[in-house]
Amino acid sequence: MGSSVHLRRICISANGVVTVSWYPFTDTCLGFEKILVYGEQRFGSYILLDSSLNKSQTDIAIANAAKYLGGTFFIEYISKCNPTRISVSDTMSVDSTAPPVTDPDSVSVLPNGTVVIGWSANPPKAYADTKSFIINSFKGGSFPIDTILHIKALFGIDTNAKANKGSLSYQLAAMDSCDNVSPLGNPQTTVFLGASQDTCKFTVTLSWSPYLGWHSGVRYYYVYYSTDSAKGYTYAGIANTTSFIFTNLNNFTKYYFFVRAVENSAVIITSSSNRISLTTRFQKNFKYVYIKTVTTIGSDIEIDWTTDNNPQVGYFEIYRGVDIASMVLIATVSGIKIPGGDYSFQDNTAEATAKIWYYMIKVYNTCGHFGGQSNMPHNILLELKKDGRIKNLSWNAYDLWNGGVLGYSVLRTVEDANPVVTDIMDLNGATLFYSDPDSFSDYGRPGICYQIKAFENGDSDKYGFSALSYSNTVCYVDSPVVYIPNAFAPQEFFNTVFRPVLTYADTLQSRMVIYNKWGEEIYQTINVKKGWDGTMKNGNIAPQGVYLYFITVLGLDYTVHRYKGTVTLL
Repeated sequence: MGSSVHLRRICISANGVVTVSWYPFTDTCLGFEKILVYGEQRFGSYILLDSSLNKSQTDIAIANAAKYLGGTFFIEYISKCNPTRISVSDTMSVDSTAPPVTDPDSVSVLPNGTVVIGWSANPPKAYADTKSFIINSFKGGSFPIDTILHIKALFGIDTNAKANKGSLSYQLAAMDSCDNVSPLGNPQTTVFLGASQDTCKFTVTLSWSPYLGWHSGVRYYYVYYSTDSAKGYTYAGIANTTSFIFTNLNNFTKYYFFVRAVENSAVIITSSSNRISLTTRFQKNFKYVYIKTVTTIGSDIEIDWTTDNNPQVGYFEIYRGVDIASMVLIATVSGIKIPGGDYSFQDNTAEATAKIWYYMIKVYNTCGHFGGQSNMPHNILLELKKDGRIKNLSWNAYDLWNGGVLGYSVLRTVEDANPVVTDIMDLNGATLFYSDPDSFSDYGRPGICYQIKAFENGDSDKYGFSALSYSNTVCYVDSPVVYIPNAFAPQEFFNTVFRPVLTYADTLQSRMVIYNKWGEEIYQTINVKKGWDGTMKNGNIAPQGVYLYFITVLGLDYTVHRYKGTVTLL
């Protein structure tokens, strides 16, 4: 005879069909006759349940065999040897016991967001009849997502998982060869990692959901980071809570992070979180804050400045002093975002016509941190002194342009009916004096005015600016000089208009009235520049003779001068 006959398993289906299975049996006499299957009745006696004449058969299904559930089964292998040989198997009861309840060892997130569910099958004896493990996704209920054969692996991958969007939970069930399924094990939940940065404190904080499901809990978390995830990660430290703060990261750098939970057990088991990335955008230092120009507008002083177009400007402080050592805060300006990073402030409390004022700008970021201070330039103060009819102009040098002063222009305005600003002289950057010898007779109040315009040497400015700065405006005033002719000839080629010749007088507001010898008013004007061409109110030329005039002259020095006399019309 061959080896002994052994039962393999006794299984029962949901509808009560019992399947008796055995291991293949061979004999040496080659006289197989049949296989007989016996089952134990409720009271201990066995009866023949079924038989098979197929010597290769290894199982028999017996319908309506529920009444044998309380007993055992065995088979007889009958051979036609000489003599006939009966081999009896061991006895075995129906297997209705499920495999052990199985928990995952860990559920861990892969870089692409899928999840690996791993487990162990220890002790091996307890899982000897286990044929597969069923992976269930747990979220408001448990739903099977995959079945893994025991002989293939002790892990499975949820390829449809999106663990980079939130935590996911998984359970396991074991199935034996009789399709008995164990109860679901304890669910385990992945770690979901997030990050935030404090742009003011220059920190990045990692926060994550705790790993759930280990009976002994989490011992701690390992934290990892990288600037190139393809080249691996660097260990950053251990966290005993669910957060970790980085304090020494580089600005404007993309970082990658993940954490790994470590079970609180003698055997080191870990679970990795999802991977995340974050580009640091801390409040950067200002490259510069630079006053482009300090210039005079009327009696005010305007300060124009710029930064490196930093979107994190919180506010500016404006300081002023009669010198660098006496600077005091005069205003705070919001750092409203302006294209190009240019800002402006008009100081209407300065005495722009009497003093030289120095200015400085301090910049603060949106966190309120000091970010640097500017250069300290000052306004141009122009002074005028007269020497007879010569106007002597002098001014202080404009200072602290990056490119230096290329030159100055002397601007003159004659306030007549159509005032025009004229550039009367261009000077180099070292010249701070100019004398104007010209005299004028036709102008209105305030008369002859001067202003200095400074030019920056833009070719030398490290920021590429070519700024301008204007001084205060000064006007020349003096007592009027009046000459009144005593005759004119409207019908001739020369001396055809009667008008006074005025110097340093307001010709736009001085008045002249003409009377005939009978005391009748025949002409008047407040534009003495126009004068009288001999025409009367009716448009006719007045007859030759002597006429009386009254002339009122307004001086640029605000004095009033009245003249009375006669003029002969020829």
